[in-house]
Amino acid sequence: MIGTIALVTLAIISVSLLFLSIRTLLEPSYSPEYSCLQLELNSPLSITKSCFNEQTQDTEVTIQRSKSQFLINSIEFSIDEIPISSCNSVCGSCLIQNEETLKTYYFQSPQGKTLTLSSNGCKLQSKPISIC
Repeated sequence: MIGTIALVTLAIISVSLLFLSIRTLLEPSYSPEYSCLQLELNSPLSITKSCFNEQTQDTEVTIQRSKSQFLINSIEFSIDEIPISSCNSVCGSCLIQNEETLKTYYFQSPQGKTLTLSSNGCKLQSKPISIC
């Protein structure tokens, strides 16, 4: 009698654990697909030029996007650690460039010393801002 109860209890526990294991495997993962470190080490975006145009009072930033396995959902620009602009997949006025392209972005901003490029919330590169 006690052996039967123990066997039934073990069977119920085993089935429950199996169910939980299968359910966990089938649920979507909410962890990021990649870390900031992976994105920094294999960055698909790089600043090729950052300069301040004294005539137009614009900061001009040229970005090279290479082919990569990373999904780029957003690009953020900061001057001297102050956010100045961002592009994302839903913004109509600033589109994220395609892979293997070069694109220049223009920002109305005061002259700064350093431009920082970030993507998906990860800091990728900083570059001094020269005069165009």
